[in-house]
Amino acid sequence: MKAFILHFAIETKSGFRKKQQMFLTYFFPLGFFLMMGAVMPQLNPLFLDDMIPAMLIFAIMTSTLLGIPDPLVNGRTNGIFRGYRVNGVPAMSLIILPVLSSVIHTLLVSTVIMILSPLLFGAPIPVNILPAIPLLMLTVFSCAGLSVFIGVISTSSKSSMIWSQIIFIPSMLIGGLMIPFQSLPESVKPVAMLLPSTHSMNLFKIFIYETEAAIPPFVSFAVLSGIGAAAFILARILFKWDNKKAGR
Repeated sequence: MKAFILHFAIETKSGFRKKQQMFLTYFFPLGFFLMMGAVMPQLNPLFLDDMIPAMLIFAIMTSTLLGIPDPLVNGRTNGIFRGYRVNGVPAMSLIILPVLSSVIHTLLVSTVIMILSPLLFGAPIPVNILPAIPLLMLTVFSCAGLSVFIGVISTSSKSSMIWSQIIFIPSMLIGGLMIPFQSLPESVKPVAMLLPSTHSMNLFKIFIYETEAAIPPFVSFAVLSGIGAAAFILARILFKWDNKKAGR
């Protein structure tokens, strides 16, 4: 347990030292938040109603989908994981630790967004603030599960980025962040129903702002939980310590 805590502390601190991780975890989501807050209300005044949950989910996606897979790929291809294996570090720790570290960073960024949104842009304050934390954790669980799975199955950094973008870009366009689910064309809604961001936005609106449900809450809970659980299980089953084939 002491080794796990020490490894977790090192993993978390490295997030503040690596320029790429700092950019994806802090600078990019906060910069995008400030830009959207300055521009989008002038183009679409209704955006302010969804600004806080949309920017929280965006921060989670950048921290997980864009931030987690690449270190997993590099750790495997550069032989780092072999060193962990020799020293008895379990594979599950290498899967869970980046996720726990991203939770810490996500909570910090989310706090900044929730404080600055009403102060800088006049976004409505959530009616219920307490459900925000478990909903954030559920969203992180789902997105981080997909991120770990991508990191495990990808053979290179380029392929991991492609797989991440396949989820990230549709989530931005049709996942409820920019356009409400109710406003999407009927032909697009089945695709949007597959995205974690759609269900996360739905739950935020229901429990944080007490608005009418676009999707039954139990469906959104089931999808987010199912995606996360299935992705973590598959990631553990398919996990490889290195890219070299076993030999004599």
